[in-house]
Amino acid sequence: MDRYLDKSMPIEKAVPAASKNIRSTLTVYPLSTADAPPATEFINVSGKDMHVILPNDYSAFEKLYVLIQTELESYLGPEARGMMAAIGIEKGKPFAPDARMKKILTDASAIGNGAARAISYFPRNPGNLTYKDSDAWVPAPSATDVKARFER
Repeated sequence: MDRYLDKSMPIEKAVPAASKNIRSTLTVYPLSTADAPPATEFINVSGKDMHVILPNDYSAFEKLYVLIQTELESYLGPEARGMMAAIGIEKGKPFAPDARMKKILTDASAIGNGAARAISYFPRNPGNLTYKDSDAWVPAPSATDVKARFER
């Protein structure tokens, strides 16, 4: 794809041009159909209501279970699969925690939610800082970001 958004154009022309470019050049298909790929279908979700914020309560575990059921076994490594199996989430098996486990998972989601908010709203890791002597920060730096940011 050549320049999917041309910043030299006014936005009212750039967006339609980018859309046309993507629709005419992007193909997405399973590798197993590479010899005769099906046409890529683009679904217009403009103006549609979408809820993209992940839940921060027990239902997060239910959504994780659904995700694991729809993905390939190789989607996650053995360590992650083992952690999920420890709480009853395994591919091909029902997720039916008893009342005790449901309470544990409910508490875990509340604690995890609080911890994530505390860490991201007031980060202590210097790797989160955009510049060494700045209050500007990023919520989740990569390991390579840390070195690059402090060498500026």
